[in-house]
Amino acid sequence: VKDKSSVRVKVLRYGKIHDFEIETVNLDHDTTDRVLLWAGAVLQKLPSAVSHQKGISAEKGGIYISSITRGSPAQKYKLQPTYRIVEIDGKETLTLDDFSKAIQHKQDNSPVRIKTVDLKGKVFVTTLRTDLQYWPTYDMRLEDSEKKDDCVLEPIQNPGEENTSNLIIQQEIEVDQNVETEMYSNSKTSVNMVTDKNWKRIHIN
Repeated sequence: VKDKSSVRVKVLRYGKIHDFEIETVNLDHDTTDRVLLWAGAVLQKLPSAVSHQKGISAEKGGIYISSITRGSPAQKYKLQPTYRIVEIDGKETLTLDDFSKAIQHKQDNSPVRIKTVDLKGKVFVTTLRTDLQYWPTYDMRLEDSEKKDDCVLEPIQNPGEENTSNLIIQQEIEVDQNVETEMYSNSKTSVNMVTDKNWKRIHIN
């Protein structure tokens, strides 16, 4: 199908063969280069495969929940993997930058009203209470590196929160041709990361 605008396919359906002309779609290389770790949920931009398969606008589709950690506020307040966050506290929140701005001044144990949409278009609303002591927020960004890969985990500083810079972990890892997986952890959180690339933490407030 390479370089073809459409292809003809034969489909066996209910005992009969049907011919269809199917348009092809050129998919860009879809690398996840940024994730937010928030309240036990891993948030990212909408994957292009989901956008194309479900007919969801990549620009207006919202923030994709790729996974949830057991025992986290995200699980307790019924956020679900594959749901999309479209509003925070009544304000449209369609990008990771929108989300960062919406939650960056939240205190520990603050309520956050979240509107989500599942892949079938059904809307859900829940109010989550933050737990910044055990589930702080991280903004992870991917940078290519030809040398060693280093990972810096740096908690986002919240208003009134004690500085936790002494808990930051920074390691340099020799990366082989084989992809290695390492666990980075401190007294507050742990993150599984694949170390074939260079991930760095960035403050957002």
